[in-house]
Amino acid sequence: MLTSEFEATPEMATNGTMTAALNGPRVHRREVWADLPAEAAESYPDFRVKLWANFRRSLLDEITSGDNDRVSVALRRIVLEHNGWCDEDGESYPPASDAAFWDAIPTELASLIVIVIQREATRLPNSLLRMSISSNGGSKPRTNGA
Repeated sequence: MLTSEFEATPEMATNGTMTAALNGPRVHRREVWADLPAEAAESYPDFRVKLWANFRRSLLDEITSGDNDRVSVALRRIVLEHNGWCDEDGESYPPASDAAFWDAIPTELASLIVIVIQREATRLPNSLLRMSISSNGGSKPRTNGA
């Protein structure tokens, strides 16, 4: 039985494969504020959304599933906030985590948000971009041992 004091090692795998240690590296949630695409600036100036940028791949699959309920749940998990959006009458939209938000906003605005989600999900943070440059022969990132 595993306890919190027990440290598993890769050699302890019971199914014949190597497994990561229980106390191994952990993915940190990355949240970003993102602008709508530039081509939307005229219709939706200054509209921004806060997204969970490194969400699980399965949520993107949910968005493209075609099942409205699954799409709605996935969007509410990925889109965390908007910067105070209002409708054409000046009424504030509900929070992005509320299903009523997705029912209230224009379809084209929802489509633009999906474009932003796809863009941000494939955009590497600056730290990873520096690593990518170094793997292509550019300068190497600093390490404690170098």
